[in-house]
Amino acid sequence: MSATARRGSVQRHRWSHAIATQAKHPRRINEITAAWVTDLLRAAGTIKQGAVRHADVKPLGEGFGLLSGQARVRLTYDREEAGAPASLVIKLPSTAPDSATFAESTHIYEREIRFYREVAPITPIRVPRVYATFLEPSDGTFILVMEDLGRLKLGDQVAGLSYDQVLSAARTIAPLHAKWWNGDKRRELPWVPSVEKQERYLNLSEERLREAWPAFLADLGDSVPPGGRALGERIIEKLDRVFETFNAGPRTLTHFDYRADNLFFDDPAKKESVVVLDWQLAMWGLGAYDIARLAGGSLPPAQRSNHHREIVNTWHAGLIAGGVKDYTQDQAWHDYRISAIVATLNPIIVHYIFKTGGKRGLALGAAMTQRLFYDLLECRAEEAIP
Repeated sequence: MSATARRGSVQRHRWSHAIATQAKHPRRINEITAAWVTDLLRAAGTIKQGAVRHADVKPLGEGFGLLSGQARVRLTYDREEAGAPASLVIKLPSTAPDSATFAESTHIYEREIRFYREVAPITPIRVPRVYATFLEPSDGTFILVMEDLGRLKLGDQVAGLSYDQVLSAARTIAPLHAKWWNGDKRRELPWVPSVEKQERYLNLSEERLREAWPAFLADLGDSVPPGGRALGERIIEKLDRVFETFNAGPRTLTHFDYRADNLFFDDPAKKESVVVLDWQLAMWGLGAYDIARLAGGSLPPAQRSNHHREIVNTWHAGLIAGGVKDYTQDQAWHDYRISAIVATLNPIIVHYIFKTGGKRGLALGAAMTQRLFYDLLECRAEEAIP
């Protein structure tokens, strides 16, 4: 993100903390009104004289795995005005009871809004332009109003990414990791949880994983490649050392869900061609986890074969360019391999969720399982466990 863009983002957030609207804040997608959108765009300085005459609201991403309600809102104005957006994306808390309970207990809405307010303006990473953020935890008001990136290509977790797209995404996240390398969670961004707290939030415990393993195999075992089951069994027996090693690495601000579905791709010729979404699970932890989640989960084996080192070295070069010192390529490779193991625990512990998402949910579970286990086998991740 350029200095000008960052300054613009900071300026936008000065009013977004305490914006006053005459219209009531929406709680659900179907409560978004033209009057409310008019108020916020005027407060942002995006429109000055015009008004939104009609807001056509269409839900986005219904059906699987969302912790928020999202909608694309196409706007019709009462007059033409330079700079008035033709559409917006608005993100609200989920109305699903299970998702709402999880969100409240893990503070994911606050994390995302505070990321856009406090981190995005001072960190060199491309994110959607944010028109407004509303954060009132006492009454459950958490709203993001962002630019519509529908003109760009959204990644697809089921189809996967190309090798070039993964390299671009690895380059994209490196400056953020470098900016917050060895960040102190007690003083910097205290709202970001530590890796240990994140593991408790997500129930990534040794006991829970051992319980989940047989049911995971019953649901997704057919997608585990040859050798994967035996490797999984060995890893399950070494989980104490896996978590100890994973938690001991150098800490930075990590996305934690860095994968195809959360990435938009612009013209590859542009300097900032990747736009990163969905910062709800941001944490202090091992930066290599984002690369393992990206390459292991989003890159089909045929695209990835024997290219692990190149992906990791691309990320590592970005860290060094960003000022990180005393972190070698060998350390980065070790951290990638231990992170690949932890990334693979995700489908194991949430295997039952994929069945709730219809055909795409099942396809997603199968794709993630196959790719992540292939990744463990190909990069010989087990060797990283002491």
